[in-house]
Amino acid sequence: MKRRFYSFAFSPLAYLQGSELSRLSARFLELGLPSVVPLHGWWRRGAWAVTLPVGVFSNDFRPGAVTQEEHVSARSVLYTQHRDMARENNLAPRPHDPNLKAATHEGMTFYHLEVIRFLRTQVADPAFLNALYTFLLDAAKDRTLITPKRPRAPFVPHALRKQVHQLTHANSCRGPGWTPEEDAVLHRWFGMHTSGEHAGRHASLTVAAWQRVLDVELSGRRTRQSVQNRFVLLNELLLKEFLVDGYVPITRVQEYMSRAVGERPRLPPTRPKRPKRADPQQRRVLTL
Repeated sequence: MKRRFYSFAFSPLAYLQGSELSRLSARFLELGLPSVVPLHGWWRRGAWAVTLPVGVFSNDFRPGAVTQEEHVSARSVLYTQHRDMARENNLAPRPHDPNLKAATHEGMTFYHLEVIRFLRTQVADPAFLNALYTFLLDAAKDRTLITPKRPRAPFVPHALRKQVHQLTHANSCRGPGWTPEEDAVLHRWFGMHTSGEHAGRHASLTVAAWQRVLDVELSGRRTRQSVQNRFVLLNELLLKEFLVDGYVPITRVQEYMSRAVGERPRLPPTRPKRPKRADPQQRRVLTL
């Protein structure tokens, strides 16, 4: 499988605070360099691996100030120092899984997150590597920090979709995917009221309120029918969180309803009550 490498701009100062922020900011200023560093990323073994500025181990980021050979040599020294210290203290000589060691592809050397975690404890000034480590932890949760976001298709109004998409057997077609921001609008307008005359329950919107939701809050990108269809899907996804053996425990019905959306969302399915057992005295009378 072909490896996919992504170029991205890294801003280390955004991931530092206190003295480390002051030191690295002053260092970039001293070197006359911008504080945004171009890097490459590669998703490898469950985490990001990234390239490093060649002079990162000596805290000199000027182009050409450190050769690739000097960079590799400085890295080897850091590993040797760690092994010597580990032997003296009866510790494991390997600071991380050997399978995660630096790997070179297409002329670029990539350092896995775990390698950076180790290297930042070995250099004289770890500010840059500390910032990069924090960034990579965030990027593991949100890969779009490194990978480019897919551009959204241009919006086509509902009334024009048949013409624009040259439909011959239908009057319309599916619109663009719903965004988290649009879902947040639905929860805000169609969730359970927490105050006012409708506190503790859902309520229908007026015609004017519906028009505001469609035209202003959703920027005219959705119809009333598509909003109602979205209610159904969101509530189905929510129901899956609460189901236990096909039913929602009666003790969690209120919690479910507090998160459901819609003007009149349905109550979730609850387990039917078991019929009461007949009184033993009555059973004796019936058998006589």
